[in-house]
Amino acid sequence: MHSWPSNIAPCLLPLVLALFLVSSSLPSANAGETESISEQYHDQLRLIPFLEQPTLSDDADVANVEASGRYEPAFAGMDRGIVGRAIQTKGLQNNMPGKKNIKQGDTHTWTFPKEELLGEYAPRTEDLPLNLTTQDRKVTDLERDLIDLERRQSEAGDAREVFVTLTTCAQPMPQDPPAKVPPQQLKVYISTTSQNQNPNEGSNTDVLTVTGGYGNITLNLIKDDIWISVQAPVSNGFVDGYIYELAASIDAPYAAYIDDSRFNSDINDTDSNSALLASEDVTTDKNATDEWMKLTPPPFEVFANKPDDPLFLGLQRSFCGLMNYTRINTSETSIIQTGGQPKQRFYLTDLSNDTIYSGVMALAKNTNTADPRIVGGGGVVWKAQTFKTKSDGNCQILYNLKFCTDVAYAVPSNKDLDLAAIYDNHTEDLWQNFNKSLQQIPCETTDTARYSLARNCTDCENAYKSWLCAVTIPRCHDFSSDLDYLIPRNINASNFFNGTLVPQGEDGTLFSDRNKSSAYFSRSRNPLIDQQINPGPYKEMLPCEDLCYGLVQSCPAALDFACPLKGYGLNYSYGSYVKDAEWKCNWPGGTLRSSAHVIKGTPWAITISFVAAMLVYGYGS
Repeated sequence: MHSWPSNIAPCLLPLVLALFLVSSSLPSANAGETESISEQYHDQLRLIPFLEQPTLSDDADVANVEASGRYEPAFAGMDRGIVGRAIQTKGLQNNMPGKKNIKQGDTHTWTFPKEELLGEYAPRTEDLPLNLTTQDRKVTDLERDLIDLERRQSEAGDAREVFVTLTTCAQPMPQDPPAKVPPQQLKVYISTTSQNQNPNEGSNTDVLTVTGGYGNITLNLIKDDIWISVQAPVSNGFVDGYIYELAASIDAPYAAYIDDSRFNSDINDTDSNSALLASEDVTTDKNATDEWMKLTPPPFEVFANKPDDPLFLGLQRSFCGLMNYTRINTSETSIIQTGGQPKQRFYLTDLSNDTIYSGVMALAKNTNTADPRIVGGGGVVWKAQTFKTKSDGNCQILYNLKFCTDVAYAVPSNKDLDLAAIYDNHTEDLWQNFNKSLQQIPCETTDTARYSLARNCTDCENAYKSWLCAVTIPRCHDFSSDLDYLIPRNINASNFFNGTLVPQGEDGTLFSDRNKSSAYFSRSRNPLIDQQINPGPYKEMLPCEDLCYGLVQSCPAALDFACPLKGYGLNYSYGSYVKDAEWKCNWPGGTLRSSAHVIKGTPWAITISFVAAMLVYGYGS
């Protein structure tokens, strides 16, 4: 029989006694009791029931992380107080995010080891055409960092630049009644010295501030291990925990947020239950334009939510958060070309009428590689902006027309009709009449015989088409709108679109006998609208006066085009464009938030005798 050394025997007696006491306190392991213990243990580990549950081992890992950042092994039926503690630290790899659940009040500790810090830089991967620019600047800080990658990789020395990012993918849920503010944001503390391996508030640490579910920090001249603490605060009135992605990279930020709406989605227009948005020009490089037009599928996404949605509040800067909680996704998107430059358009449906929404444009991660360690793999999110749907129901978004290709806005509607065919075919028929007139002009001739040395027949065609589409397919707005630059149309209709009778007004009201006899208010500028579409009364955003001026400047004098004068019909026929302001007139191809537009000439007419009347305010008099 084996005998223990005499100096060990006294140590064993307390251990044996402790094991005996612990085992005697455990319930007997029959089938029913084992199931009860398992169910109770599983309930204790439940963190986020509205998402897919992790495996039991993952749950145990999450539940065992205490607020001190230390690991406590948990055993069913045991009191935690008798179990020893040991530091548990999770390791990060370059460009490989760590994704974890965390309970309110808990802390996770991570490290980015020196081996990863001084490892090889990742190869740059191309997922989009080069020259992703707007207004001669790089669209995102991420793109700039990627361009600087080769420079940083060539730098000598052991000190490195490290990009640390955190995105919140899920957050505590508000209790009933729903909260009007989001839960507190995660707190992140960073230490770059091994003397402080458990950084927290008050210690000598760097702070990564999280806002809207996103935070980032750049650490310079790092030579050793990095220690990171993620703390989940307790938010009163909220239940369940957080899910987050933490990433460190020596190449570029894994995720990015751009606090700039200049590249965000512009609002083309809305109707009562849909919205049409578009990015700014994605490039000004002609060589890259063809590459962008061939991209399938288009790279950008738009997420839309009500701004006060409790699932959206606190996550509007996080790509993974938007992916998890967005209520409204893009129904249709495509790369289009307007003004010679490519941009991406988004069509959103299933919206509520007379409702404000918050739209966020995002760029998904680069997936053009089989390597999971992707530079910038966490996506890019732009600043949110709001838009509002219309309320009356007599306007409908119209786009993707074959002839009037730049028309992308709400038009007077009747939802029982094929509006695209009615509007576009009628406009093209009018174009054919103009084309016959233009053929009488000597376009292909010597410079001395041309009607202008500054403009040619192609300029005239383009100017006429832009003008024709704008006046034949007017931009529609709610009749109930009080915007001062909108003009009432078709007030002689007997009913509103919803069947409500049009009131019989007294003098001084919009529906007075005087207004009902006015050519400007009593009917639409295009007789086709009242004859075939019957939208009821509506208001029109007038076409920009520069469309008329561009037509007169671009076409031969023999066509006898002329614009109305100010005070003599111009103010009821055309609107004015105010630079660097929200658009107050309609320009096909423009958006409601465009900050600048180069007026280039516009195309249109019919027979010369008919065009003279059309230029005054559209059609009719």
